[in-house]
Amino acid sequence: MLCRKCKKEIPESSLYCNFCGAKQTTKTTAAKSRGNGQGCVYKNKRGLWVAEITRGYDTQTLPNGNIKLLRRKATKSGFSTKRAALEYLPYLKQTITTTDLNIKFKDLYEKWLQLHEQKVTHDTINCYKAAFKYFSPLYYVEISKIKTEHLQKCVDACPKKRQTKKNMKSLCTALWKYATQLDIVDRNYAEFIYIAPEEKTEKNAFSKKELQLMWDKVDIFPNLKYVLILCYTGMRIGEMLNAKTSNYNLEENYFITGSKTEAGKDRIITISPRLLPFFENFGKSEYLFFEEAQKPSDKKFRYDIYYPALSAIGLDIIEEDGSHRYNPHCCRHTFATMMKNVDAPATDKQKLIGHSKFEMTAYYTHTDIESLRQITNNL
Repeated sequence: MLCRKCKKEIPESSLYCNFCGAKQTTKTTAAKSRGNGQGCVYKNKRGLWVAEITRGYDTQTLPNGNIKLLRRKATKSGFSTKRAALEYLPYLKQTITTTDLNIKFKDLYEKWLQLHEQKVTHDTINCYKAAFKYFSPLYYVEISKIKTEHLQKCVDACPKKRQTKKNMKSLCTALWKYATQLDIVDRNYAEFIYIAPEEKTEKNAFSKKELQLMWDKVDIFPNLKYVLILCYTGMRIGEMLNAKTSNYNLEENYFITGSKTEAGKDRIITISPRLLPFFENFGKSEYLFFEEAQKPSDKKFRYDIYYPALSAIGLDIIEEDGSHRYNPHCCRHTFATMMKNVDAPATDKQKLIGHSKFEMTAYYTHTDIESLRQITNNL
């Protein structure tokens, strides 16, 4: 190696130069600052040292539309020396990764959602996400400070119908149960949220005259066949769109589909003889009623197929509040209405429509395909 000063050759690992006596080791200096995310220390007005770390950032929309970043921090004060405050920083970070007793509503929701979305269906998660946005006044309020009255105000202010409000209560019940497990709260205030019952409205169903009009015009307006299929099977839109050809029995004229409730899942739907001509053109791809590339979404089915078909024959009637008198769910009411005139066991009818009201009765009573066929053959 070469001497640092005189540049002459000296033995490796020499502490001093044999010629000029210069020391060969270099002086190292400690880093003056910590890396990003390690926290900081400072003195407060009382002269004591404070340890502080950043937990993250929230956003706030100002009245002028600009977005303001709000820093969320955790601090620990009361240290007499800077060294003591610095030594506490790692422990302060550890307390944040376990349980934060001052956690905000929004933060708890995000933490809960990560754990919960693996346990339920995608549709359920979407319902929770839709319900969560109506709690925006509580996003940055500590969970431990939120009581039933605060949750109730959000529910009462929601402009949506009763089902959305029920989803809001279900979400809060799950969040407060999770908070109880974390020892953040000691009782579930969401259980006391009150959901007012909806006023009963008359359920619309197509009349015999209107059904006959569809049969008379279906050759001119082919999309009417989808309305008739819904009326004579009692399917929901999603059940029609997702029915698979692999579940269609061509020889015995029935198929298996279903969704939403346990009673409605994987139920057998026998095909009315009046519908059989339509099925000659179905079952050409993975999905029974639509080619895979042309399979519409729920919304597209409503506004590109269902309502235009009714409009073509003058049945797309718009009420004063802007709603459609005959929405797709009216087809299920039509199916249920027609079944009233068929002499058959109530459990068989329940099997066909897949409603959960008589679920226990249907569970304990065996129903064969031929019994179901007797009903659809008489519609």
